[in-house]
Amino acid sequence: MRFRETWMFALVFASSAFLTMSFAQAQVVVIGASNSQGKGVSASEAWPAQLQSMLAAKGSSTQITNAALNGQTTGQALSGLSALPPGTKIVLMAQGTQNDTKRGVSQEAALANKREMKKLLTERGIRVINVLPIIHGITRQPSMLQPDHIHMTAEGHRKVAAQLASSIR
Repeated sequence: MRFRETWMFALVFASSAFLTMSFAQAQVVVIGASNSQGKGVSASEAWPAQLQSMLAAKGSSTQITNAALNGQTTGQALSGLSALPPGTKIVLMAQGTQNDTKRGVSQEAALANKREMKKLLTERGIRVINVLPIIHGITRQPSMLQPDHIHMTAEGHRKVAAQLASSIR
């Protein structure tokens, strides 16, 4: 029994150390909701993963962590900023306000949350890139949308990644 407890502790410790290590190495963090998480496409087809692949193909060692969550509100994203690891250099901000609206949060409050996020990140010396104009440009093209007319296809995600690739060094 003692061996089993020791083994379980070691496994949990090793797992948490691995997760902490990989997140702590993130230099670029994506904050957003379903279109950044990759709803409806595979994890490797989501734009953050495609961006990582494009950068690696150019020889970049930049690490991207996708912290986007399906249904995330601006308030939730704001609360999560404290979890960004030291060493984060860039945040790719793709947090819209539509999930706030669905939950009865006013547009004014949602926009105030976004301003506060940008302020807090900037105070930490983190560069903020607003990805929403790129996503909105692509989601205006019907061929880039899934049948739900909200979420991007894999090709839509590829286009977002391609447009961002030149902005990340």
